[in-house]
Amino acid sequence: MPLLLRTLFALFAVVSIAWADELGISNDVNAVLADNCFKCHGEKKKSGKLDLRTINSMLAGGKRGTAIVPGDASNSRLIELIQPGAKPHMPPGKNQLEDAAIKTLTKWIDSLPSAAGSTKVNNTPKKLPTPKHWTPPTGLSPTTVIDFLIEDGYTQRTATPNPPTSDSQFVRRLYIDLIARIPTSKESDAFLNSTDSIKRTALIEQLLTTDEFATRMADAFDTMLMGRSERRLKDRKEKGWHAFLFEAFKENRPWNEVAREVLLARGESKQRGHIWYLHERRDNHQDIAEAIAKGFFGVDIACAQCHDHPLAGEIHQSHYWGLVAFFNRGKNANSENGIAIAESAVGGFNDFANALEGTTEQASLVFLDRPVVEEQRPENVDKQEDKDELYIQVANEPRVPKFSRREKFVDEMLDDHPLLARAMVNRIWAMMMGRGIVHPAEKMDSDHPPSHPVLLDWLARDFEASGYNAKRLIRAIMMSKAYQLQSRTIERMQPDSFAFGLEKPLTAEAYLNSLAVVLDLKENEKAELGKAFRTQFPDVIPENNLTNLKQTMMLTNGSELHAVFEKAVERMNFEDGIVERVHSLYARVFGRKPNDDELFAVGGYLRSRKDRPKKATAQVLWAMVTSAEFRFNH
Repeated sequence: MPLLLRTLFALFAVVSIAWADELGISNDVNAVLADNCFKCHGEKKKSGKLDLRTINSMLAGGKRGTAIVPGDASNSRLIELIQPGAKPHMPPGKNQLEDAAIKTLTKWIDSLPSAAGSTKVNNTPKKLPTPKHWTPPTGLSPTTVIDFLIEDGYTQRTATPNPPTSDSQFVRRLYIDLIARIPTSKESDAFLNSTDSIKRTALIEQLLTTDEFATRMADAFDTMLMGRSERRLKDRKEKGWHAFLFEAFKENRPWNEVAREVLLARGESKQRGHIWYLHERRDNHQDIAEAIAKGFFGVDIACAQCHDHPLAGEIHQSHYWGLVAFFNRGKNANSENGIAIAESAVGGFNDFANALEGTTEQASLVFLDRPVVEEQRPENVDKQEDKDELYIQVANEPRVPKFSRREKFVDEMLDDHPLLARAMVNRIWAMMMGRGIVHPAEKMDSDHPPSHPVLLDWLARDFEASGYNAKRLIRAIMMSKAYQLQSRTIERMQPDSFAFGLEKPLTAEAYLNSLAVVLDLKENEKAELGKAFRTQFPDVIPENNLTNLKQTMMLTNGSELHAVFEKAVERMNFEDGIVERVHSLYARVFGRKPNDDELFAVGGYLRSRKDRPKKATAQVLWAMVTSAEFRFNH
């Protein structure tokens, strides 16, 4: 095609779309859309990524393609889905537009000049070209692959990464990420004064072997798998759940084995901490299903309770109720060995209603990316007989069904499920890097594509091949160049590039443990502060890093903090000289020297209150530990 002709065609396409917007939407049409459609396809919400507020946005369409074909209402998806009996039907549920409203929309679409939609009549979503990525050859270490694929991402984004961190920045970052506290002055000095060329690698290895690391991971996974609950924290420790997680990470047990043990929830010994995961939820099987999907598969299925996921087409309502069915025969019980989850061999046959289509279906034993587990459904589910012959007897434990739905789940759904490895890799990456390759970390679906898809795929496969080795994965991430970049923000560069170190708010445990280092808190003082910090700093991987009002008020006016703070400062010894005292405070709190401006400002404040040196020093110390520099890992 001659260049001039191609140019005219391109110009005609642009003019056509502009013409469409100039045509506008008549008042009567807009009234129908506003009353029935804008709630789900308007300013605040765009289900299926479809916006019906302008002609252009209708032409652009959503995940299912364009909404209208100008001049041809009979082939417009908007008209198709509002007809009686349409599947899916819009608006959702049993709502049906009146004939007059349908005629208004039909007449309007037919009246649109077909030229207005000449470039937008294809009913299939447009596919973007797939960018070319470097493909890792076999035999490379995970750190090497991370370095190459993150660098490949810089090339795709035309990004220039930050330089590496200094040793003082690195040691603080590493201690907080691995053992949930800042280093002591002694620990920091030992690292900074070392001349060992591999001291960063050595420190990673050292911290990974500590009990503090296992405690940090147990605290984090307790929160991520169970949610914050101050009311239930005591039970979790008394029933052995926290100890179970501690031992799992201390021994570096394969993550798939940990998941299997937790979800099967059986035991023939006094060690029964893993059973508490299901037991705490008190036979709330929907809560159990939603928690399992998020915690072990990284998928939020909550909205699939009433209909297929509106934005992630791979998540079906059948998956939600299928996961419920796998666990709905379980019931909290007690055995001679302690708490238990009994399981029935009968019952649990449920139907679910689709709120959008107005249909009812039988729940099958099925979950994401797995075939249905076949189970014979009796003709009359209410007249099933619960016979002893359906069970295997186990000494001192609840009897086990010969056909156990829970066992089928861990054998056929959990075993080697691709999302199990991907979710754990993404969660660990988010913990150490400040955000996941998929963000948010618990929404690993088609509506939240990974920022580095090749890297996530490779790391997940490598995690499986390594025997689900969590310490190996953490070590690989921390030894990477991306983990060790300075945190200075790069202008106009998105955080998912990982071209700079992302600032991470301290978890409740890390903040409290770091305060203990600075103030030399006693165990009873830490316990007094624990509840306040766990309540106000609930997240392990927050979606955003904004400090909220409640956190600010607690740090500013919280009686628990001030009471403990004053006691701790009262017994601390400070240097007599002002300059020496300022240097000591900065080393203790920030692990660095003060700059000239800080030395002048803080030194001046202390001099102006030399008649009450301890109180003045306490005020400076309080300002430092509530500052952004202390509250964030960077």
